[in-house]
Amino acid sequence: MTRSELAGGVTAALAERALAVGREALAPGTTEHAKQAVLDLLGSAVRARFEAPTSASVHRALTQLGAAGECTAVGYGALFSPQCAAL
Repeated sequence: MTRSELAGGVTAALAERALAVGREALAPGTTEHAKQAVLDLLGSAVRARFEAPTSASVHRALTQLGAAGECTAVGYGALFSPQCAAL
């Protein structure tokens, strides 16, 4: 099994497990905590997009390297590969 296949298997297994857990199985407050964490992540990403001094140069480099794909990078209209969108 290649490293990529192994990573996909782990990701798929984690996604299946997460989907199998019903909301009633979660501790009280877990859903609200998760919502707050997602909002914090998005807020940090948007702020970094506009205020981090390296954001423009990283975006320019990824575009020039041809890092196109099917994933959205927060704050950008372009689509990138999963690895580059996460960067």
